[in-house]
Amino acid sequence: MRVLFITSWAFTGAVAERILRYGHELAGLVTHPSARPPIVSMRRALCDGSSALAARRSTRSFDINKTIQKMTAGPGIPCIQGSDLDAPEMIEGLRNLMPDCVLVMGWPRILGGSVLEGLGPRPINAHPSLLPGHRGPNPFSSTIRSGERRTGWTFHFMTEAPDAGEILLQRSIPIRPGDDGLTLQIRLCRLACEMVPELLDGLERGVLEPRAQGERASWFPALSGKDRLVDWKRPASSICDQVRSLFPWTRATTIWKGRTLHFDRCRVVRESTARSRPGRVAGITARGLLVTAGEGT
Repeated sequence: MRVLFITSWAFTGAVAERILRYGHELAGLVTHPSARPPIVSMRRALCDGSSALAARRSTRSFDINKTIQKMTAGPGIPCIQGSDLDAPEMIEGLRNLMPDCVLVMGWPRILGGSVLEGLGPRPINAHPSLLPGHRGPNPFSSTIRSGERRTGWTFHFMTEAPDAGEILLQRSIPIRPGDDGLTLQIRLCRLACEMVPELLDGLERGVLEPRAQGERASWFPALSGKDRLVDWKRPASSICDQVRSLFPWTRATTIWKGRTLHFDRCRVVRESTARSRPGRVAGITARGLLVTAGEGT
């Protein structure tokens, strides 16, 4: 199949290469100027150990910009960078690439009817949650913060209502206790690489049966400043979910003696109900501060 791949997610370089590896053709690759992978500092990686070092390497190997460099130097695949897909000249140019399939991953703007109807094939969106749960711009974060135990990818037909179209293919993975927003992105990227060949093969053979999403939909907005401030009256496990869900986009904050402190790592030390005041520093260790929460430390 000739695939028109539209993406702003920095980790989709591996997905684009998987499309080619399985014998399909990239009619074109459209990227957004904001498609840059998060940088994991070496200090953070050394503090967090082997898993963080692996994450640091993965951000490089999945980088869409490195894939573009390979493609422009090699097979002559049209690589287009732009932010306004609704422009008539952009729609005409993409339609002239004559794709058999239009695949969208992580585009930061809701695509209007002119795009959905003007490219030829009905666009398919790849959404990183188990729809209809966790619709919205950042399910990587919202699934962790909500304490979900599983997440995954949903490939669905696009409609003007975001993340609401018929489901074509869906797979899940567990959310691990140590996952943060970065490691979950990397694990989901690997799942996407496994699913894309199955999706394209199913479309080519006409064996995928679209099914309507259920009625129990949930929507989570983009991260904002209010998501950062920690409420120490909440259980320790809930606070840890919040902190993990914010990295690498931003950091959790707390106010201490009139100063704002930023942090991006924590773990539950004790599950039992704390008798002291929530937010109190109960001790100092070589690995950090012990802080009491509404339940636990």
